[in-house]
Amino acid sequence: WNTNKVTNLMGMFNNCVLLKDLPNISKWNTEYVKNIKDMFKGCQSLRFLPDISKWNTKNIIHMGNLFEGCTSLLFLPDISKWDIHNVININSLFYDCFSLSELPDISKWETDQFIGMSDVFKGCSSLVTIPSINKWKINNKRNISEMFNSCISLIYLPYTREFDNNQLKKRNKIINQCLSLTI
Repeated sequence: WNTNKVTNLMGMFNNCVLLKDLPNISKWNTEYVKNIKDMFKGCQSLRFLPDISKWNTKNIIHMGNLFEGCTSLLFLPDISKWDIHNVININSLFYDCFSLSELPDISKWETDQFIGMSDVFKGCSSLVTIPSINKWKINNKRNISEMFNSCISLIYLPYTREFDNNQLKKRNKIINQCLSLTI
């Protein structure tokens, strides 16, 4: 597939509920892509993704709901080195990825420009820990409601500079239903 001039991949595989395998999309030219929102959303039967770790993501602005509802997804390619300095929305990024037991080390993602961060890990019921997000900018200007909601296996939440555990309890359902979490 020639993706050399593609700027929008929004919803490309959205709700392909029976899709078990994707074509090799690892070598796609994503240099001009600005929107990958909902790209894999609702791919309930998808267990693995091709290696998308080398995608050029420097121009992406929207990546909310990217993996939302990928309930059978067992692991993700190493997306830790994605350049997301232009991204403003990661709402529901991993929402309801029930089968994910670990995430790539996304701790170094530049989050200064993020506005939408709600539901990012919501419903990731198999996650026991998440990468350290202590350098992420999380403050009152960002929507982080229900960020970890229903992460029932999560036992540890990395400290962030922007809020302490008392503030966590006050934020809008940010750790609601995190039954294994002790703070």
